[in-house]
Order: sequence, then C-alpha cells, then structure tokens
Amino acid sequence: MNRSLPRSVVLKYYVYKAVSSAHLSGPIWVLFLLSRETSYTQVGLLDSVFAATLLLAEIPTGYIGDRIGRRNGLLVSTMLGSIGSIGFAFGFSFGAFAVMYAILAIGRTFRSGTESAWLYDILKERMDESEFARVNGRGNAVGLVVGGTAMIAGGALGRIDLAYPWIVSGVATGFAFIVLLTFPESARYADEEGFEDFTLLNALPTIKARILGSSLRSFVVYVAFFYAIMAGVNYFIQPISTQLGLTVFQLGWLYASFSLVAAVISYYSGEIKDRIGIDRWFRIAPISLGGFFLAVGVAPLLALPMFFVLKAIRNASQPLEQQYLNDNTASTGRATVLSAISMLYALVEIPAQVVIGGLADRYTAEIAIGILGGVLLVVTVIVWIGNASIASSIESSETAD
Repeated sequence: MNRSLPRSVVLKYYVYKAVSSAHLSGPIWVLFLLSRETSYTQVGLLDSVFAATLLLAEIPTGYIGDRIGRRNGLLVSTMLGSIGSIGFAFGFSFGAFAVMYAILAIGRTFRSGTESAWLYDILKERMDESEFARVNGRGNAVGLVVGGTAMIAGGALGRIDLAYPWIVSGVATGFAFIVLLTFPESARYADEEGFEDFTLLNALPTIKARILGSSLRSFVVYVAFFYAIMAGVNYFIQPISTQLGLTVFQLGWLYASFSLVAAVISYYSGEIKDRIGIDRWFRIAPISLGGFFLAVGVAPLLALPMFFVLKAIRNASQPLEQQYLNDNTASTGRATVLSAISMLYALVEIPAQVVIGGLADRYTAEIAIGILGGVLLVVTVIVWIGNASIASSIESSETAD
C-alpha cells in the first residue's frame, strides 16, 4: 500500500478548514434576528429547533455519510451550509428562520462525524493515522485564525447591513464546496468497494457494540461531562465581559483573541499527544480548569484570563478526543459511530445547560462557575481513581500507535 500522503492533500484540507470557518455572522446573529422583528422568546425557540434537529439528524446523516462516501457527505454539508446562510439573509419571518436553522443543523451533522472519519481513513491508508491529532489540530488552528478574522469583518459589515455577513459566509462556504471536489476519497469508496453489508438495520447494533464497548464507554461518558461543563461556562462569557466594562464592539476583538489563542494550542495538538499523552491530558486539563473555575467564584476579576484558558483547553482536547475515538472505531460505520457520539454529547449538554443556567439565576454567573469548578474537580478525581478502565484503555490505544 502506498503510505505517502502528498503534501497537496494536507494543504487542501487546511484550505477547506479555512474557507469553511469563515463565519462572519457570529457577532451579529442575535441583532440580525431582532432587526427582523423576532422576539427574544422566538430566538430561544430557534435555538431549540437547531438543537432538536441536531439530535434527530446525527445518526441518520452519519449513516448516509458512510453509505455515499465521506467526501460526498462533506459536499452535502457545505451545500446545505451555503444555502442556509444565504437563506438567512433573505428571511423575514419566524417560519423562514426555523427552516434555515434546520438546514444549517442538518449540514453540521453531515460534517460532525464524516469530516473526522474522512481524515483518519486517508491518513491510515496513505500515511500514518497516529498523525491525526497533529493534522487535525493544525487544520483547526487555521480555521480558528480565519474564524477570528471573520468575526471582526462580520462586525464591520454588520454596521453597513446586518444581512451582509450571512451572504458572505454563504459564499465562503461555497468555496469550501469547490475545494472538496478536489479531495481524494478513501480507497474503499474509490475502488467502489461500497458498504453493501452496512445497512440501516445493522447500523444501530454497530453503534451499540462500539460505544458500549469497554474501550469507549467510560471515555465517552467522561468526556461528555467535561464538554458539557465547558459549554455551560462558555455561555457566561458575554454577560461577564460586559459587566467587566467591555463594549459590544470590543467583544468582537475579544472573541478574535480567543480564536488566536485557541489556534496556537490547537496547532500543537500533535505535540501534546506525543509529549503529554491523551491519558495524562484528560487528567490534567479538567483539574486545571476546575481550579480556575473555583478561583473565579472567589475573585471574579479572574474571569477574563479563565475564559482564555477555557478556549485553549477545549480546542486542544478536541483533536486528542477524536484521535482516541478513531483509533477505537472500525472503518466500516466510522462516521455513523462518531455522529452517534456527537449526539450523546448533545444529550448530556442540553440538560446540563438548564441546571447551569438555574445556578446562575439563583446566585450569580461567577458563583455558578465556582460551583462548577468544585463539581469538575470532585468528579474528575472520583472517575480517575475509581475507574481505571479509562486510563488502561487510553494507554493501550497509545501503545498500539
């Protein structure tokens, strides 16, 4: 088998990550909806439509990605993303926005498991799958830099017309479609050795066997909890930052700074894997972040530096988590299993946000973060002391590499 991966393929992947991350609507999307006579209640309902569509579509779109080919699945994703983004600019009713939200959510689910599966398979066939964290991390870094710049540009365009950032985002996603057309397909699809035996009937048993297997079960549950805590704290960035004196315009630059810091650490994900290891990272990162959360509960002024640490840890964790999941998932049905895991993460995150929001309403956002820090520390210590299967399974995976 040819194990040489042409540099051009990796560069195309980085270009794809760049253009697919040029979302200019981030800083203005709520303002845009309000300008189209959408109420705050309806904004919340639209978020619910998006979340519900994600949950319902994750497994079916992952399965479709396995059936039609990973590259084709990504093409569908970018097409829907472009349609949804441009469609937003021309929406003027709650119903129209709900449809666009659903289209964007389905597009995301086509990418969530399929993108990772495509990259891992290509590396396994043509280079070295142990390089996944490094290549994926650097691709994420490129996307974060472009995304941060896009947020600043989106704020500037939004001053002219709040619809313009949506249109430009849709056009950028269209360029991602063109880049994807040049991507190679993994050998199994390119040789037309389709997944004839992988039907919808045996997709669910495959998911059950892989996720409930000893190598993934404990890790997935643990990471779902960790990600849910980080996602909950992420919602406090804007209100706490404005309380500390930042203007809405300065928030755009703050988020761009987040992206820059996250890009740097994501770029070095491969080095983190080699020097620290996946096992040790998922011990150190939650404990370190939990300590920062506790500190914010006592000294709220530490919130801003904590937010930078939060973004850095979240973006360093993703390539390492994906490396481990791909290492422990067979090629047949890989996108389906990864999409199912994304769905499980969402199932944990949604009720967690309700609880976290309740804590902030009852106390303050800063105290809620401090409480979450204590919970994160206690759970992390209990899990790693009482459940050695996580450490042993990760260690065995790294040894196999």
